[in-house]
Amino acid sequence: MRLGIIFFIILFMIGCSNQNLSNTDKALVEKFHEQMQDVNQLIDELDLLLIEFQRNDELAEAIEMMETAKSEANKIVGDLQTFKTENNSLKEYRKRYEAALIQYTTGLQLQIDGMKNWDGQKTTEGFQQTEQAKNDLKQYFEGWPF
Repeated sequence: MRLGIIFFIILFMIGCSNQNLSNTDKALVEKFHEQMQDVNQLIDELDLLLIEFQRNDELAEAIEMMETAKSEANKIVGDLQTFKTENNSLKEYRKRYEAALIQYTTGLQLQIDGMKNWDGQKTTEGFQQTEQAKNDLKQYFEGWPF
């Protein structure tokens, strides 16, 4: 809830459109938005695969897919970290989105560790963390102000 309020305050403060961005920032905005779409697709595909693996009781395959998704998400984090802009609104938005994506990868790693070690508490904690991060990432995508 608190993140939602902060999110909407940021959107209000941003009040930014493509007209206020330099040509370099406009290209960055396009690339950033593409990265956000890639993250959404990654999350959706992993969720579908995990449902299928759960039905067939395929733990090893589920872990492998989670590791692949974590690796792909970490690559996107690395890409986001290379985005350089002087626009403070865009910079802040990227930073918050990146933090949510890191929370997602951290949650995946907790789940993976919990599943490998039969630690239900760690698995549950990781699941809760990834679910919260997924909600945050989708909010950022849906509220894209640029």
